[in-house]
Amino acid sequence: MNAMMTTSRKFGGRAVYPLLLLSSLMFSTSVLAQTETELLRKPVGKGAYEMVYSQGENALYLATSQSRKLDKGGIVYRLDPQTLDITQIIHNDIKPFGAAINTKTDTLYFGNTTSNSLTAIDGKTGEVKGRLVLDARKRSDTVKPLAPRELVADATTDTVYITGLGESSVVLGCGWQGSDPAHHHHRNR
Repeated sequence: MNAMMTTSRKFGGRAVYPLLLLSSLMFSTSVLAQTETELLRKPVGKGAYEMVYSQGENALYLATSQSRKLDKGGIVYRLDPQTLDITQIIHNDIKPFGAAINTKTDTLYFGNTTSNSLTAIDGKTGEVKGRLVLDARKRSDTVKPLAPRELVADATTDTVYITGLGESSVVLGCGWQGSDPAHHHHRNR
């Protein structure tokens, strides 16, 4: 309080308080207004879940499941990060949810929660490189197969780490080598 009183005396008494209050309100309002004008908003499909950014391709990739009842598969949208305009539509016969990218190979990985699998897509071409079934058991009242949720890709080891829910929560490490699913190996962690 003494520091404030000393400052107010230097600037002519109590008249400085309203000035300080007004200038701080004007500053905070201008920052808020500037932030609001920079917000981009564009509608993109249905069931948007996760996205990844590719610095190499300067693109955002958004996993969408579309309608759960009407659509069998899902769509991965490639977006321009500056405008959020759709620049490519990648149809997927399986609904993608979780997303990760290997920045070294520009491979996009999508966890397919409802089909217990992992899909790899070439970030440059949009072509599916392969698919790996993580748990082939059919869901029932007594069987709860692994449903992948979050993904993280390690470009130095070409490994995708996957968390999943099922009978118990697990973490998988999956080495993705080439495009042939037979070459993939996964290990429970």
